[in-house]
Amino acid sequence: MKNFLNSISKSFVPSNNDDTRAARHARRKAIAELRSLSDAQLKDIGISRGNIAHAVIHGKDGVDQGKRAA
Repeated sequence: MKNFLNSISKSFVPSNNDDTRAARHARRKAIAELRSLSDAQLKDIGISRGNIAHAVIHGKDGVDQGKRAA
């Protein structure tokens, strides 16, 4: 389950620099899907509800780096 977010980030969501209409749609869809998960499910994959958008844009590695920097 930990690889779930990275797989979304890498395969479902186009590159961060790809600001096409399809890329924006994919990001919105990924964010909506993650928001539909329970807090327990989000915790299982290592993100909090407040980090969903950041995680979709930067991947789970970006969330983990943010935790270390805080």
